[in-house]
Amino acid sequence: MFSYLKDYPAKWMIWEGKPLNEAMNKLNSLGVKSIVFDPCGNVPEQGDFSTIMDRNVETLRNVFQR
Repeated sequence: MFSYLKDYPAKWMIWEGKPLNEAMNKLNSLGVKSIVFDPCGNVPEQGDFSTIMDRNVETLRNVFQR
């Protein structure tokens, strides 16, 4: 599964929801960091679609400004 990193080096993994700690730890050990980009397919528990997308934009902004 992680052999792809040889041919396709990645620095980030984008998840739709919070991944399992085991998966994040494995990726982190390989130098791949994780972020969550919530597609907001359902009504959120807090906020609305716009607040979720604003948070997604801020998350991506932080990734690309590093």
